[in-house]
Amino acid sequence: MIPPKQVRGGSLRLCVRWALAAFLIVCLPFPAWCQSPSGPPPLTAYGSLPSLELVEVSATGSRLAFIAVLGEQRTLVVVDVASNTPLGRAAVGQVKIRDLRWIGDDRVLITTSTTQALPFFNSSRRELFLGQIYEPATGRIVEALGSPDSLLNVLMGPTDVLTTPEGPLVLVRAYSFEETGGLDLYSVDPRSGRGRRAETMPYDVESYVLDPSGRSVARAEYDARSREWSLRFRQGGSFREVWKTTAPLDAPALMGLGMSGDSVIVAADRPDLSREGREDADFFDVKLDTGIWRPVRFEFSPTALLFHPTTRKLIGASRLEAMGRRYVFSDDDAGALWEVVQQTFPGQLPELVSWSDDLRTIVVFTSDDGDAGSYHYINLDRQSMAKIGAAYPSVSADQIAPVQAVSYVAADGLEIHGYLTLPPG
Repeated sequence: MIPPKQVRGGSLRLCVRWALAAFLIVCLPFPAWCQSPSGPPPLTAYGSLPSLELVEVSATGSRLAFIAVLGEQRTLVVVDVASNTPLGRAAVGQVKIRDLRWIGDDRVLITTSTTQALPFFNSSRRELFLGQIYEPATGRIVEALGSPDSLLNVLMGPTDVLTTPEGPLVLVRAYSFEETGGLDLYSVDPRSGRGRRAETMPYDVESYVLDPSGRSVARAEYDARSREWSLRFRQGGSFREVWKTTAPLDAPALMGLGMSGDSVIVAADRPDLSREGREDADFFDVKLDTGIWRPVRFEFSPTALLFHPTTRKLIGASRLEAMGRRYVFSDDDAGALWEVVQQTFPGQLPELVSWSDDLRTIVVFTSDDGDAGSYHYINLDRQSMAKIGAAYPSVSADQIAPVQAVSYVAADGLEIHGYLTLPPG
């Protein structure tokens, strides 16, 4: 949601009540979430919400945060992996939780959403994103962008959490009533939630790429009237335009830093860069100093890219296929980690959920003919693996039917793809 430019002055706080309150420590180690009741499950077990979701490992890999669901009620749980004990629990209720992000090892950023109108902006009802920072050691919760009062406490874009020598850095765009500019980039103090302007950004900036220090090195701007998308690179204290295209539909996208850190990755349609006999590339590496474009190719056509949690460089890609997700890595550490994952789950297609800053610990999700969905924690240094929990613990392995991809030709000759699930036996 982007407020109109003409709004100036005044003060508005978005008040959304939710039940994330002081935690109650309960001696319940996280593998206990794996336990399944005996007997056939009721039909509601197949249509219920997953009992475990949004599993995130901390920066050092020593802690886990996840949402446990019982019925329609959600609870935030924080666990110390080494001691296998919970560090904090907080009732969340029925609030829509969109994301969990660790800020270092000591705090968790919870992103929630609510659908409502902002009368001050004369806007229609839309989904608004808000942030709360939870500290398990004290049970304290602070509102992201809760002060100063001149800031609208709505996250106006994706939140970046960076690891710097000075400590964790949280950056997000926000709207200030006191300024005549656009949606500037603000740093959020993890202790107080207070926002402080880190970088001024024009209103038309659609996305940006940050370097490991948190400074934007590239920006994408989109003019809604002319429908022009432009790519701009930092040059001293300003940004120069290096490429522009008209994009009424399917505009290009700025993805992140390139593999070497001196370029950015852009998803774009560039038929002018096509090579005869080769499939057109979907992603391009654009040098920050020269603006030269080069196609980025993998062993398959990717549907998503993977970036290092600290260097922020491109280190791999993935592709969603009929029976799961495939991965390929250009980074040796990430490749070694994923090789261990594949050896741990032979014959399966595990899905990457979260990993630590050093790529030595990882959380993966598995789902196959005997598994309704499970989360697992793998530690390379300890050469250990633990099951965190099941998404549907009331559905046992013998009650899960195999799924197979099928295809057939319709009457008009069009090939139809689908999935066939037959009852067990």
